[in-house]
Amino acid sequence: MCAEFRAAAVLLLLALASVPAVSYDTRISQDLDASAEETCSLYGVRKDNPLNDENFQERPSVEQLFTGEARWLARFGRRVSVLADGIMDWTQYSGTAGGTGPEQGETDLRLHELLFTLDISEVFLKFRLGKTCFSWGPAVLFPVVDYIKDGLLEEDSQYDGKWLAGFSFQKGFAGFDAVFSPGSSFLKRTLHLHEAYSPHSQDGADWFALARAGCTLGVHRFGLLYNFNGSSRFGAYYSGQTGDEWVPYAECSFSNRSQLRGDALRSFAGKDDGFSFDGLVGAHYTPSFANLSVFAEYRFKSSGLSGSDCTAVRQNAQRMKQRSLGMYYEESGLLCGSFPYMASPVHTAGVRLQNASPVADCIDCGVNVFYLAPKGLYVEAQGDITVIERLKLSLNGRMLLSPEDGSELNFHGNLWEVRLSCQWTVHAAE
Repeated sequence: MCAEFRAAAVLLLLALASVPAVSYDTRISQDLDASAEETCSLYGVRKDNPLNDENFQERPSVEQLFTGEARWLARFGRRVSVLADGIMDWTQYSGTAGGTGPEQGETDLRLHELLFTLDISEVFLKFRLGKTCFSWGPAVLFPVVDYIKDGLLEEDSQYDGKWLAGFSFQKGFAGFDAVFSPGSSFLKRTLHLHEAYSPHSQDGADWFALARAGCTLGVHRFGLLYNFNGSSRFGAYYSGQTGDEWVPYAECSFSNRSQLRGDALRSFAGKDDGFSFDGLVGAHYTPSFANLSVFAEYRFKSSGLSGSDCTAVRQNAQRMKQRSLGMYYEESGLLCGSFPYMASPVHTAGVRLQNASPVADCIDCGVNVFYLAPKGLYVEAQGDITVIERLKLSLNGRMLLSPEDGSELNFHGNLWEVRLSCQWTVHAAE
């Protein structure tokens, strides 16, 4: 592992040494963004979730959360930039709506991003080093080639960055990118992490590599990707434009192993770990006669969960509960925390409606409707009002309309959610 990392460092030094002598810009500029957000949430906890039977995980039905975020960007001339982004979550109240008193959770401090960038425009190169998360591909609702986020093993609502080193080459219409992330054992030893940074891997590999080659020809974008994380994945994407209103796009991925994230989930479902294909087709439509944007996508995952697979997960969870209650609690809790929501069914379709530009210069709203085969229907609506430049109010609601057995929706933690949040943001630059 260390040998590969040293080799990457040597290559970086050789690339820097090959840069021709140029004049250096010594100007320094900084941007600082800080935000404070208060969120009040009500949840309809699903107690018949087979992975959280009778709510043994004690998920709250009401929660009040304070979130603070600070983002600092420093530019040294036109070549070097440093980005640091930290987040603090503090649970002010968490418990049942009819409970006897509040339960205060611990403060959670997270390093969302810490990235050093070196731009050497003379040779069309840009180097990255640190913790970050980015993606390629045009999909909006159900990304297929979002390999970096897919390897983070986070819940669907939170994606902190991945520690990596890499470079980008862009000249004219063609570009190439490569990133490498060292193994969790190396990161724990050198950065003293409290928890293992363990990307989704197979065959015991805990390091990650990704390469992309792409080109842009007018309104058409093409890309090819290769990802290794214990197994090999190949991906491709395309997006174009038809007239002024339609943007069709597509993504696909295939692997010599299953692309259903999580060994525990495949074990519960009794899924084979063989060749798999993952594909998506979609389109973005913006009519000229209305302030509206429409996204529509269909995704097929050959290694995903069918109705019978979802039923098998429920039955195997019940059998484990009867055999060993302790093992049931442990395995089901872990599976709940890493379940690939909106990415596990064989067939998934979705539509998103949102305003193309703010209504009355202050209102943004959107509606998502997802069908998760064979029996799942998920609806989410969100509205944001920017009261003044720094103050934003948001209301979000989501509901499972057909949470029947034989669907991914069986394993969602809540039947419905309502969230009201208020965010205050300040910006400073010099």
